[in-house]
Amino acid sequence: MDNKFLNKLSTLFFNFSFLKFIIAFNYIHNPPAGWYQQVLPQNLPSNNQTTFKDSLTGYAVTTASSENKSYVIKTTNEGDKLNFELIDSYGREINDVEILNVNRGFACTDYETGCGGLYKLQMVKRTEIIK
Repeated sequence: MDNKFLNKLSTLFFNFSFLKFIIAFNYIHNPPAGWYQQVLPQNLPSNNQTTFKDSLTGYAVTTASSENKSYVIKTTNEGDKLNFELIDSYGREINDVEILNVNRGFACTDYETGCGGLYKLQMVKRTEIIK
């Protein structure tokens, strides 16, 4: 009686494991095909420019918010997650961003107001202000 029960239990466990193995290797994550909209967090001002250096890494710059802040935002996963690289608190719009490689680039603010700035963006050292 004991052997029969253990035999059935063993067979059931094996079949369950085999089924789980087959399901795990046949599961395919299908993200949306083609273009789909990425939305900035609600508290951010509107997007001024977006540029991607490769298929995953990109930067976006924003206009100035009502709190006189503008942002440089970086993504490393096609825009699904955004990281703040720079917050400018001087009320200047960040107009342009140029990326040299995935870890280094430049962002410039509005020079027409007479208080513009050029920011050097680096991943090792977050930001440096170059004036």
